[in-house]
This record gives sequence, C-alpha cells and structure tokens, in this order.
Amino acid sequence: MFPPFPTKPFDGRARFVPRRPYITEQHVPTTLLTDWLDIFSAWEAPGRCFGRARDSHGLLRSNLGWIGLELGAHGLRWAQLERRGTEFAIARRWSTEWSELDAPPADLSTTNLREICPELAPTRKLFRGKALAFCLPTGGWEWRNLELPTADERELRQMAHQELAAEMQLDPEEIASDYWRVEEGDKSLRDGITPVLAVGVATDFSTRIANDCLAAGFLPQVCEVAPWALARSVLLAQPRLCGAYAVLHIGERDTSIILCRAGKPLYIRQVRQIGYMQLLAPICEAWQISTSEAAAILKKAGLAGDSHRGGGNVSALLNQLLARVCGELCGELDRTWAYVGRVYPKLLPETMWLTGSGGEIPGLDGVLQQKFEIVTQPWSLQPLISVWSAGADAPYAMAAGLSALAWEEPA
Repeated sequence: MFPPFPTKPFDGRARFVPRRPYITEQHVPTTLLTDWLDIFSAWEAPGRCFGRARDSHGLLRSNLGWIGLELGAHGLRWAQLERRGTEFAIARRWSTEWSELDAPPADLSTTNLREICPELAPTRKLFRGKALAFCLPTGGWEWRNLELPTADERELRQMAHQELAAEMQLDPEEIASDYWRVEEGDKSLRDGITPVLAVGVATDFSTRIANDCLAAGFLPQVCEVAPWALARSVLLAQPRLCGAYAVLHIGERDTSIILCRAGKPLYIRQVRQIGYMQLLAPICEAWQISTSEAAAILKKAGLAGDSHRGGGNVSALLNQLLARVCGELCGELDRTWAYVGRVYPKLLPETMWLTGSGGEIPGLDGVLQQKFEIVTQPWSLQPLISVWSAGADAPYAMAAGLSALAWEEPA
C-alpha cells in the first residue's frame, strides 16, 4: 500500500495556496492582474498526507509531480519527481545561474525575476505540465522558535504573527504567517508556556515572484518555506524513517540546521557565517584560482575520509585547507546539539542528511559522521553505493520536496 508516509494530521502547514478551488487555463488573464495573484495572501493549515495527484478539475492524473523551484542568491534549481510504485525518482532537473558565486547575491525582493533570468520562460518547456511550487530564498522568509503564553489557537496565531512582523520590521498586514506546536513531550514546560515554531513571508515579495512565474507560462500553486520542503524530501528518500532526523542544508552563503520528525520541522537554526562560499574561499586563496575552478576541484576530489578515498593527495590537501571552516561548522553543530539536548531532548537526531551545494562535496558526510557519531549521508533518491555518486542529487533536495506537494491531499 502506498505510501508509508505519516497519516496523522500536522498541526500546521506553512504554505500559501490559491483561494480558488482550482486554476485552469481560462483563469489566466492575458494581462497579469495583481489582484488575481492575491492568492498568496492567506495561509492554509490542514492536515495533509500523500495521495494521488489530481489535475485542475480534480481528476486523477499521471505520476508526475509538480515543478519544484528553489530560488537562490545566484540562480534557480528546478526538479520534477516521478512516482514509480512506492518509490520516487527525479524525472527532470535543471539549474540556472545568473551570477558567479563570488559575485554579490541578487536581491530578489527588489528585482524582477524575468529580467535577471531571461531563461525563465524557455525553462518551462523542459518539464511536463505547468503547475509550480516555489520556495523563496533565505531572507525572503523569517522564522522563530517561540515560547508563548498558553492560549487558544486564535490567540497563539495572533501572538506568533505579531512577533514575526516585528522581527521582519513590517506591518502585520504586510506578512503572511503560520505556526505549529512543538510537542509538549519534547520539552519540560513551565506552567502556562506553549513552545511553537512560527514562520512568515512578505506577501508583496511572494506575490511578485508568482507574477513573474505566471508571465513565464507556469501556474503557481504553492509558495512554501524551506524547512517543510527539506523535511519532506528526507521522507521521499527514506519513507520508513523513524525517530528524529536532522537536515544540514549548506547553501551558497549560509547553513540551515533543521531538526525534524515524521516530515515535520520542529527546530530551526541558521548559521549565516558558514556556507559553500566559505568552504571554497581557502582553496581559492591557497591556489589562486576562481571560485568555479575551486568548486570543480572540490566536487571531483572531495575530502579524504572513511566515506571517500578517491582524491588521493589532492583530497588530503583539501582536508588541510578546509580544516578551519569544517571545524567552525562542527562547532556550530556542537552548540546546536548541546542546546537541543537540554531543551528538546527528544529531537536529538539519529540520522543527518546533507542538502544544498555543500551536499555535493564527497567525503563531507564521513567527516561529520566521524565527529558526531551520527549516521550522515548526502540526500539522494538513488540507492547509496560505496563509490560516491549520490551527492549529485543533494542540491535538488528542496526542489524535489516542493515537487512532491502534488501528492499531498487533506487527510
């Protein structure tokens, strides 16, 4: 029976959805109407489970997922899943870069996506269908682990919304937010305190991105925040995974540590000083090469360790060059595990999954596994084998998690 995903309703589902029950070709205006795309001004939080994808008329359709789009500081990553029985595979994927890694990141909050990425419209022809789920880049959404006074759901939602608006320095009317409870069994609570995880996005930002995608021929369905997409992606790879797990998402300029259980993110920490660029910097400085050349060397040779021995002397040199940055990353993980062990002991992970650009680095999983004695591996929908090959999927984990939204239906 498909699939062995959790069927217990989630407390929250941080995602935008259209107010209309479906979107068809005739609903798309010839000239874009901003009020039509006000579909992204409200959140939906029902229980969800994976079922069979349906088309805009509610009919069962093919085993292809939606087009998943991750917006980054330097480009876009796309993925579309295909369901094969009880398993998933990436049927199509693509990446688009509009700047070099060492260039200043694009500010998508003030820039027209179609201007900096003219390939947006042609890219749609690489995929089947038009339904799109997208995730805003880091900085496009905000989150907080909060301890709120115990109250009813309406009051908790209002308090979380006000906290996020203040953090984002926006009026409450300018953001959309959602929250979900961190189970009480995960924390020794003081009387009258409810721990929650809250997320929010600026509605103007998400609506403008949706407008750009609509103009390029896509049909935006959902704008989701990264932690949900990444938590879901792990269950795609290991649907029978039990217990808590961590997702270490190493982006170009920052790293996210997300602790999850049953496809639900319950703790988030972002480390802004460490990212893929910081891992490449010592290589560029030592060998006087560009970031693209350093990235090619690092992906080919990797770090020497138990999980990877293919780089020879080059891998040994890379270990030395990256020792300081890897040490800083391990230090941040140490601090995270220490805090979580005190406050949320049931969230200490049994496994850790590497995603993002850093997930492509051969041998990094072995370095982290040896340090923390936690089973660590790059995210992949392929069976892991002794020779490094699965890491190539890791940068597409978020886009794959977005594509899988096609199979989510009310429980």
